[in-house]
Amino acid sequence: GSAIATRSDTFTIRCYGEATQSSGETGSVWVEAVVQRFPDYVDATNPAEATTGLSGVNAVLGRRFKVISTRTLKSDEI
Repeated sequence: GSAIATRSDTFTIRCYGEATQSSGETGSVWVEAVVQRFPDYVDATNPAEATTGLSGVNAVLGRRFKVISTRTLKSDEI
């Protein structure tokens, strides 16, 4: 029969940050993170299959995420 199942997905996220010191020097960095979404909710009081009647935490935050890896990117990788 037909059924709906929650799944886990993996995402690659790239971020850029820049800072300026009071002396006027600036620094910047590109960072890459691999993040996995799990079918389980943040608050374990709701089963993974639940779609209604979620606890307050689960209604706001949803599924659990885990950072698998992070790394700083070099300029030739951007």
